[in-house]
Amino acid sequence: MPHKPVFISGAAQAKPMGSDDLVNRPNVFDIGLTKAAPRAFEMAGVQPADMDGAMVYDCFTYVALLELEEAGFCPRGGVGEFVRNGNIELGGKLPINTHGGLLSEAHIAGMGHVIEAVHQLRGDCGDRQIAHAQHIAVTGWGDLGDGAMAILRN
Repeated sequence: MPHKPVFISGAAQAKPMGSDDLVNRPNVFDIGLTKAAPRAFEMAGVQPADMDGAMVYDCFTYVALLELEEAGFCPRGGVGEFVRNGNIELGGKLPINTHGGLLSEAHIAGMGHVIEAVHQLRGDCGDRQIAHAQHIAVTGWGDLGDGAMAILRN
């Protein structure tokens, strides 16, 4: 093979309860990722703390913040402190969207997030390389909170 292989070790998707009715859900913070992330982590045999980085679907700022909580990277209500403490920066506990995210690389249904995760796991990212990256989570977002997660590893 001409390139270092990258493997999908877990993947799941889910819809929130009442995906067609955002305002009448029992808990508006429950999104598809709330259910999908634990299944993806279990399938991969890892935990959120095992991730070296994450490519988080960032169609809106609040979506990226909500996904960090619902994926289990920080507790519900703790995302402000998590971000403020530098955890999502390169060199932090969980660097996210090292390629710049949807606004920087085009809003192509999150495919750029998958590509960046592969480049990170191959060690091909130069100045934006996550040191010793072995596991990266990639999230997805759909209408009214549908969610998905894939765990990629080298």
